[in-house]
Amino acid sequence: MKKAEENLDNLKTDYKKLCLSIRTTRLGKISEQWCQEIKEEKIRVYQWEKKFQDARVQEDALERDFLETQNEKVGLRSRGKIEELKATLQNCKLRVELLEMNNEHWKEQVRRFQGQIRDRDHIMAEAMTQLEDWCK
Repeated sequence: MKKAEENLDNLKTDYKKLCLSIRTTRLGKISEQWCQEIKEEKIRVYQWEKKFQDARVQEDALERDFLETQNEKVGLRSRGKIEELKATLQNCKLRVELLEMNNEHWKEQVRRFQGQIRDRDHIMAEAMTQLEDWCK
């Protein structure tokens, strides 16, 4: 606190010296004019700071929008990939069904051929029996 008071006193002293210096150098402006000019400069500084803050806010909003757009693109690509994988899965299921149907068809063919072989074996056995009977 004491340090702040010392700084304040120093600033007041410097201000008084500055005012005296202005008067003695006869710059042609009175202190009210200087105060007005300082106020105007402060207003300009405030306006520029405000513009800077507004630009920063706008930049942040644009950055957020950009990131959201990027995330949406990733999401769309993922959804597209999911749809592609679903279609591939459906195709694989259809192929499995087709293979199972073909498998059943071939099993039926094997059973039919086995039946034909049994019938021929039976005919051959009868022919052998008749041949044996005939050769006796």
